[in-house]
Amino acid sequence: MQNRFGLLRVSLAVAVCAAVVAFVSAPAQAQAKKDKKEEPVRTQLDNGLKVIVIPTKRHSVVVTAMIYRIGTGDDMPGKAGLAHLISRVVPYAASQDYKEGTGLAALQKVGFQKNAEKDVGSRVFRDATCYYSILNSDKVELALKIEAERVTGLMFAPELVKREALKATEIVHAQMQEPEGAMLARVLGLVFTVHPYRFPVLGFERDITTIGVDQARAHYDTFYMSNSATLVVIGKVDPESVVGLVNKYYGSFPAGALVETVRKEEPPQTGGRSTVLRFDVPAERIMLGYAGAALASKMQAALLVVTDYLNDELKKRLVDGGKATEVSVSYDWLNTDPGPLVIKAVMPEGKEHVEALELIHATIGEIGDKGLDEK
Repeated sequence: MQNRFGLLRVSLAVAVCAAVVAFVSAPAQAQAKKDKKEEPVRTQLDNGLKVIVIPTKRHSVVVTAMIYRIGTGDDMPGKAGLAHLISRVVPYAASQDYKEGTGLAALQKVGFQKNAEKDVGSRVFRDATCYYSILNSDKVELALKIEAERVTGLMFAPELVKREALKATEIVHAQMQEPEGAMLARVLGLVFTVHPYRFPVLGFERDITTIGVDQARAHYDTFYMSNSATLVVIGKVDPESVVGLVNKYYGSFPAGALVETVRKEEPPQTGGRSTVLRFDVPAERIMLGYAGAALASKMQAALLVVTDYLNDELKKRLVDGGKATEVSVSYDWLNTDPGPLVIKAVMPEGKEHVEALELIHATIGEIGDKGLDEK
């Protein structure tokens, strides 16, 4: 089965990890910079930890991001949300030098924006989990030291796991109470019938409630190690000094035994699949999902162009034409395996969705029949 690494998405906290992982995932030749003083410095420790330092004098901050090659796409059936739960437990878990919660608090105290939720945190994606901090550049050593404490040997207290599992289920429950959250979960299950991308990125409430401290600890012990991670440092730093600090704090960790999770291959789709959800809302909504292409596929560039085209064209045809009040097209393309392309539309109050759905199908059909103008 293929190795995994990829992702992308919203908000400052999310964008930090998303941009970093996108950079890590992108081909090196696509990352060239005009200013050679700001070219990425790449190295790898003897224990397998990959390190990327991107110096820039344009900002007085430093961003650190530790990315592990394990995400929701590696969750097993019945445990959808395990990667999400671990991403919540790790920042708080006690380590050799920090009691429970104190390492996280130390970073939050020196956060650049003095906003704990934006400056320091974690984010889980389909193919990876990212732990980040946004600090003043003189705090880079503190960030690297505390992040190193999380690589191995964390202590998972039962009450900590229970507390974070409760918070995780509350978040997932709230999402499922909203039409878009419930629709997306259902659409993913229609697009992917056996592949784990059918799970919502944050998992299922019913699954998270069954995860105990032993399973959480086993997941951490199995997948968190130096040779399954990439450490990225971006900001007003000296690359040589940063690499020296990385060797100081991470160099003694032994390489672990990499475990590849087995993902079921999605069978070819032979026909349309649909379902209906009923919510007490004034306007009908529709959501369509399609499986895209794998990260390494030559089709990725074409699908990104199609996504942009559909966003513009469907807004003209549906919103400007009075058939919908909102339309959006998103493509989760930075996934090792084919990710979902999702089209969403909200109807005017009292208007049925049939005409809008027909227009969407017609627009997609035109692309298949005629292609796109080179302009």
